[in-house]
Amino acid sequence: MNTNILNAHWGIVVNSHAGKRVLGKNYSKIDRFFNEIGIKFTKVLTEYRGHAVEIAKNLAETSGIRHFFIVGGDGTLNEVVNGIYTSQIIDKEQVMIASIPYGSGNDWARYWNLSKKVSNLNDLFCNGKAVQIDIGKMTCAQPDGSQYSRFFLNGAGFGFDGQVVRLTNKLKKYFGGSSFAYTFSVLLGVFVTASQSMTLRGNYEVADKIFSVAVGNGCFSGGGIKQVPKAKPTDGLLHVAAIKRPSFLEIFSGLKYLFQDRIDEHNLTYSFETEHFTAVCEKPTAIETDGVEIPFCNSILFQVVPNALIMLTPNV
Repeated sequence: MNTNILNAHWGIVVNSHAGKRVLGKNYSKIDRFFNEIGIKFTKVLTEYRGHAVEIAKNLAETSGIRHFFIVGGDGTLNEVVNGIYTSQIIDKEQVMIASIPYGSGNDWARYWNLSKKVSNLNDLFCNGKAVQIDIGKMTCAQPDGSQYSRFFLNGAGFGFDGQVVRLTNKLKKYFGGSSFAYTFSVLLGVFVTASQSMTLRGNYEVADKIFSVAVGNGCFSGGGIKQVPKAKPTDGLLHVAAIKRPSFLEIFSGLKYLFQDRIDEHNLTYSFETEHFTAVCEKPTAIETDGVEIPFCNSILFQVVPNALIMLTPNV
């Protein structure tokens, strides 16, 4: 039994808009679990986009909380990580996170085989495994000369990848967090995203017209596809797939490789692993991290932050 985990004071961050119907059924069960097992906790519900950043930062700095349980999807996890890593605490690498997935994509949860079932929480907290994990950091040079930084847990993307997230977030206003919004955005994104000249420099250099770039700490994106199939959040590396625009016929071969988890082997894909790299784009481009929109920019530095956090995972 993980006595340190059970004796810790946990900060519970709940995205009250994620998976409303399922979360509504299980909301009281989550509270009941923490109370029955005797875990001390402080729970805060998000009220607006970006609120989880403020919540996590405040809990870490003013309440001394170093254990966070996130009820939500990839975006909520992203905000909590950014709250921790923009806080003033000096022991960030000792912070533990755990999660129950209630988002639309849940790509980070998919990597760790996390379940939505509240009944599995007992096993997670009593028998789970603490794993030291990496995170990523991206820094964008803004047109006015300022810089914008954002940490990410699962992955980031720009070009087509970033455009799909922007379109999906717009369509969610009309269709909610449905898979239809994402699927339609993928189809629409093909037509509205143009390839552009890019230079990627790390331990490997790419200079070409690129359609989409995926940067992975974890291997899943887009609700279960693998654009960076070999990515692991424990290897101290970012995995990068830069894809040239496919012709009509190449779309079919690309999909075949994608669904066989081999897109990094396709002749349109530049694939490499690195601790850091810079991307300079011809024009400002759409960017996303863990499904969160980032302001357009055309010069980006990506870095891995090794052993950045502790993740509570199922012991499988």
